[in-house]
Formats: sequence, structure tokens, C-alpha cells
Amino acid sequence: MLRANAFQLRINGILDRYTYLWRTFGFNLNKDNAEFRNFGRFCCQHGRHFRDVSIYLYQKDAEKRKCAVEIINLLCKVRQGKLNKFGIYFTGENPLFYAGLEFVEALKTFFGYIPDELSPKHSLVEVNLSGLQAAFDDSLIDELSKNHPEIESLNLFNRILVCKVTPDCILRLVKRCQKLQDLRVYHTSLSDEILETLAEDDRSPIQYLAVGCRRELKYESDLTSDAWAKLVAKIPEFRVSLHFDHTVPQVKVADVLKPEIPLKQLRLETFTILIDEIKTVSRFYCDTLETLILQTPNTYELGVALLDLAHTCKQLTCLKVYCILDKEVVQGIHAELPQLREKGNYILKSEMEPEPWMIPTRKSLLTVQQEFPFK
Repeated sequence: MLRANAFQLRINGILDRYTYLWRTFGFNLNKDNAEFRNFGRFCCQHGRHFRDVSIYLYQKDAEKRKCAVEIINLLCKVRQGKLNKFGIYFTGENPLFYAGLEFVEALKTFFGYIPDELSPKHSLVEVNLSGLQAAFDDSLIDELSKNHPEIESLNLFNRILVCKVTPDCILRLVKRCQKLQDLRVYHTSLSDEILETLAEDDRSPIQYLAVGCRRELKYESDLTSDAWAKLVAKIPEFRVSLHFDHTVPQVKVADVLKPEIPLKQLRLETFTILIDEIKTVSRFYCDTLETLILQTPNTYELGVALLDLAHTCKQLTCLKVYCILDKEVVQGIHAELPQLREKGNYILKSEMEPEPWMIPTRKSLLTVQQEFPFK
């Protein structure tokens, strides 16, 4: 026993010597991982070296959910910790009627006030909650913005059907976090006042805003052209991504697509006829659009609209169309946009093939998710 303890102490000493090995660490609590029970002890031993932590969790397993919550609670208690980046990602489907409330409560503690003797305040700069299928609300985001004003990147896209984060909460976040550069939220969480606050002088210029549009858009007013124009005039390099899913009333899409928006990425996954919307995109965003993803049925008019878009939007480096197109249309798009083939970042099919259709390059799933964060 003494020999085993001495050996373990020696191993721990070697691990501590190479602290850079633990600065980026992922806790994998998926269903095929049998070693997850040791993660808590590992977190206690080496947590002070963590800078970037991700938790991957198969949430159907109650034991793994309990372990993930334990890891989050242990991260709150790490002495001399300097964690900068944090993300949590559910990898399965939620159990029936599961709301993830235990994760919300654990994250409130994690984002909350941490005594100076445990960890320096205001350490988090990047938080990704897009993979957390839990019903978080204003109280959780308020804990984050009050105690971590150095936040530069925040992703709140998750797959919960109803977003409960209000515009007032995001306004408080924007006012407290003066260094915010990358914000990803649902449309229902935004307001003109938020855009105006982002354009103020005494803050770092925001670089990227991603907006998800869902069924809630039916019941709310849109952001005004004036608010967008003021923000773009203040920050010319500012770029926007928009995502419309199948729950959005189609009549609302045209209301959101304003010419003042410096649109970089657009996902029109409405499964409806999108001829007029594509014509609008060609007219408004020819100088800024780089990525376009469409879920729509094929028609002759769609082919004409796509050819016009390819002729107009020369900055386009990614085009994914999830329907069968005429062969001449595919050839015409490639002729107008040779960079699509060069980068291999397209889906243009003229013959039916087994799904799922993948981009014609050997990219990992993680790379695709980073490139298109709405997925």
C-alpha cells in the first residue's frame, strides 16, 4: 500500500510539472465511457491548471448527469483556479419532461460570486451554453454578467423550444460586459436599445452577432433599420448571422431581412418556397454574404434565383442547398463561384443520393459545428 501511494505521488508530481497539458480539457461523460467516475478526483487534483474546460454529457444517464453536476460544483471550489473558457454539451436526447434544472442551479453557483481565496474574480471570457438543453432564464445570465464582466464571447443558442431570456436581461449583460465581441442569442432576447448600447463609445467594438429566429417572431416587433444603421456606422467591420427555422412564419422573414444588416451567414431552413427571399438576399447582401444554407423544394424559379445570386454575391464561400437542382444550375453556380470547389464547402446535388448529404471535404463534425454554430 505504501509503495502504491508513493508511486501515485510520483505520478502526480510528473503531471503537475507539465501543467500545459491540462490547460484545455474535455470531460467526456458519454454512454461508452466507463471512466467517468474518476473525473471528480481528477478535477480536484489538477483543476488549478485548467484554462479551457468542456463537458460532453450523455444526459439520458442519471448517473452521468450527477457526475457532470459534481464536476461543475468542484470547479467552483478549485483554489488558485484561472478558468477562462467554459462550455457544456449534451450529446443525446433529453428524457421525457426533463428540464435540466439541476444544471441551471449548478451553473448559477459556478457563475456566481467566488471568494478571492478560491479563485480570482472575473476570470471567464468565453462561455458556450449552446449544447445545454436546459431551460435557463434571466437569473442564470444575470449571475454570469454580474460576476464576470470580462466576458468576450457568449453563445446562448440551445434547442429548448421556448427561450426565457428577456431583452432586459441581455441589455444588463451588454451594459455590464464592456468587452463583449461575440454574442449569439435568439431574436426574442434582442431590442433596439441593445443595439444602441452596443454602439456606444466607451466599450470594445462588437465583431459578431448571431440571431436565431423562431416561432416567437410572430408575436414580437422587429429590430428597426435605424438601430441597425447606427451600429454599422459605428463599427463598419461588424458582421451578423441570421437563422430562420421551420417554425418561423414566412411573412416575417422579409421583415427581418433589412438592407442595413451586414449579413455574413444566412440559414433559411424553412422548408418553404424561398424565391423572393433569395432575390432579396442577392440585392441586399452582395458585398457581405459568405455563407448561405437553404432547406427548400426545387422549382425552375429557384434555379434562376440561385444563378442570379451566384452572379451577384461574389464573396460566397459556402453554399448548401438541401434539394435536387437541375444539372445546368449546378454547373452554372460552379462557373460563377469557382471558390466553392476550391474550398469544398458546398452541397449542390443534381441527382438523388442517400442522406445525410455531407460537404465534399473530410471535415470533422466539431469543425462543422464551429463553422455553423446554429446547428
